[in-house]
Amino acid sequence: MDDEGYVVVPFLNAGEVKILADTFYANHPESKEGLYATAHSDSREFKQKLNDEILNQFTRAIGELFFECRPLGGSYIVKYKGEKGVLYPHQDWNIVDEDYYRSFNIWVPLVDTTEANGAIAVLPHSHKLIKGYRGVNIADPFYKVNAYTLQYHKTLNMKAGEALIYDHRLLHASAVNQTDAPRLAVVFGIIPEKAEMRYYYMENGKVGEYENSVDFFFNHDILKGPQGLKKIKDIDYEIPVVTEEEFDELYLGKKPQPREVEAQVPPEKPHRVVDPEEVNKSLFQRIMDWIGIGN
Repeated sequence: MDDEGYVVVPFLNAGEVKILADTFYANHPESKEGLYATAHSDSREFKQKLNDEILNQFTRAIGELFFECRPLGGSYIVKYKGEKGVLYPHQDWNIVDEDYYRSFNIWVPLVDTTEANGAIAVLPHSHKLIKGYRGVNIADPFYKVNAYTLQYHKTLNMKAGEALIYDHRLLHASAVNQTDAPRLAVVFGIIPEKAEMRYYYMENGKVGEYENSVDFFFNHDILKGPQGLKKIKDIDYEIPVVTEEEFDELYLGKKPQPREVEAQVPPEKPHRVVDPEEVNKSLFQRIMDWIGIGN
């Protein structure tokens, strides 16, 4: 978990899977399209009812696998057939102070998942690439390379009831569901018992850090900003923008390849030989200037 940023383990038994699947369909008699999450419902009562049933069925496994942790809440995540269900590579929001704690999702499919029905894919150890802040209006540092990173994602073909437990910093994605059957899953958040919840929001060029709670997620539209949450502090934060070359260095350890420098031969000295060390020194200086160290 610490190295890869995720782990897949047995979690729900067949009876618990059936109860959760039956609960979803009992509350959703009509099919939808795209990627649907019950957490996005406008009804607090509806979200709370489904969350309570998810927690009921998760309690046994959480007790067996976790210690000194606090369950937060759950939602159904359903991928219906078609292009609208694609989920591009992304990280989940910070919900704790990551200088001191880590937070996780427990993602459990209620059907077997394969590439055909849009199985989740993860980018191993990507949770260690960049330290930063993630929230509703904080730009994604990887937005320029999201499609590029897909070649390194690992698709997880999982059995119904297995759990993908992953760090919220981990890049993950899922492709199109090409089948007629919905890809039904449940996701549930969990944090260390001692950790306090946080909400991060970009305002006036700084990241605001706010106290947060499970109640806020149920009673407010979390996409509309802090809405009455108590601010802790403002944080100076320059959002990095990762290029393909920088991603290769961060993820693969590949150093950027210096461009070939062609020696310019002055007309008055047609046989002048350019010292390779001079060329390398010039190139090195330009690289240093580009990253702001040369001055």
